[in-house]
Amino acid sequence: MSGGLLTSEAYPSGASLTLTRAYNDLGAQSAVTDGTNPIASWTCAGFRPKVATFRNATTQTNAWTEFRDEVSTVDHKNPGGTTLLRLDHGYDKVHTRRYGRYGAPGYGDRRLRESASQCKS
Repeated sequence: MSGGLLTSEAYPSGASLTLTRAYNDLGAQSAVTDGTNPIASWTCAGFRPKVATFRNATTQTNAWTEFRDEVSTVDHKNPGGTTLLRLDHGYDKVHTRRYGRYGAPGYGDRRLRESASQCKS
């Protein structure tokens, strides 16, 4: 641990995978490696992750509302920049999530409802 932040851990069984974590200046996790190779890295705006880049070069870009920790969009793309999956979330005036919509090219949009009580007008 470094400054109270977990920087690495190993399996108790002695398996060979050791995860190593890095943090930005604010203490938000910025990278995970297997000790040698990157697994994922993040760029953040404060503590909010904006872009995650994974070992296979796919990315996840997050957009946030201006209130609390409400994520408005999560966009997963392949290394060529084509969207694999996009998730959109909508909130009402009291910041209750009203819907989640997901889709990918060629599949159209699907709409998810969080719960019956949240979907009332």
